[in-house]
Amino acid sequence: MEEEESTGSGVMIPLVVAIIAVVLGGVGLYLGYSAQKRVAALESGLSEGSTSVAEMERALQQASTRLNEIATKADTAASDLDALRTRFRILSTQTQEGLSAFGQEINANREAIAQLNQNLQEIASTTTRRTTTATTATATTAEGTPDGTTRGTYTIQAGDTFQRIAREHNVSVQALLDANPDADPRRLRIGTEILIP
Repeated sequence: MEEEESTGSGVMIPLVVAIIAVVLGGVGLYLGYSAQKRVAALESGLSEGSTSVAEMERALQQASTRLNEIATKADTAASDLDALRTRFRILSTQTQEGLSAFGQEINANREAIAQLNQNLQEIASTTTRRTTTATTATATTAEGTPDGTTRGTYTIQAGDTFQRIAREHNVSVQALLDANPDADPRRLRIGTEILIP
């Protein structure tokens, strides 16, 4: 019996070892499978993380590019603003100079108008005196003629024409020409006396 017991215990040990080995193998398989799932999950997470990092890097690169573009535009805008300020200063100076020159021309025109007005008044008074003198001269030199008409003389003044003289003395131009056949109406000489019919 001792042999049977030793044989039974000799069979049991390998059987127990085999069971333990099977159990440990199962546990190992389970742990290996679990570890593989975890590794797969970690790899998937790592892959997603890598994709996210790549997307974030692309977004960061785009943001950096946009920031550079905005900075360039800001520099351009600042440069344009400086140019506009300089141009505004120049235009402001030119406008002030133009207004000053315009004011000076207005003053010069006022003075010229005042001078012209004074000249016109002098001419008007000279014309009135000349007309009065001519009327007086005509009245004093009037004399009777054989045909019964009254004649007078008139002294040619600057700016006189036969039309003007005829109008001032209420005679026709033709009558004035007939009374002065030697006078050239296109070349009246100042100081020459003509007859008024």
